[in-house]
Amino acid sequence: MKLALATVLLAGCASAGSEAPDIDAMQTGSDAMQIDAAPMIDAPPCVPMMVNLLTNPAFDLAPVGMGWIETQLGGETIVRGDAPIGEDTAPNLAWLGGVPIANGIDALDQMVMVPASTTAIAMSGRYQTRTSETTANLDTAKVGIQPMVGTTYIGPTFDLSNSTVAMTYTDFSVVLPVAMLAGQTVRFHLTSTSGNASLPTSFYIDTLALTATYCPP
Repeated sequence: MKLALATVLLAGCASAGSEAPDIDAMQTGSDAMQIDAAPMIDAPPCVPMMVNLLTNPAFDLAPVGMGWIETQLGGETIVRGDAPIGEDTAPNLAWLGGVPIANGIDALDQMVMVPASTTAIAMSGRYQTRTSETTANLDTAKVGIQPMVGTTYIGPTFDLSNSTVAMTYTDFSVVLPVAMLAGQTVRFHLTSTSGNASLPTSFYIDTLALTATYCPP
């Protein structure tokens, strides 16, 4: 009886084996079924923008002087609408100097954040210079970029003096080092220095721009 039972069990095992899945259908390696990865979706192409990073760059927004910090020479307001010459864009301009104080310094500053993706950056504006000074280069003015801490300029500056007289509005433009400015918070800085207490020079500046070329986030 035990022998007959064993025979039946062996027959059953053979039958079950014939219904088992074909191992060849589940091959691995180079013959295995390939599952395609999800298709890559390309990021949209960058469309660079050219943006003036300055707030109130022509000094004409209200309230007067909005966006700018003044360090006044002799208590005289810098951003104003009563200069003895016309503005480049009405109603206001920046009037630096013009006060006969020996070694007197005034300044106009604005904090600016330069986008990290900036690929080009330049500053520009328009100016006039009027003077009573007779000694060359005694009164000076400067436009440039400074770090938030310290007074060293980052890159080139635009320089004026009583020797650079301009009786009509004249353009200036300076290309700045993008590698040193991209992703930084800096100060856009205008300043003038009076050389003596008798013969002042006035530096009139208007229509400024700090133009960055960058990809928007």
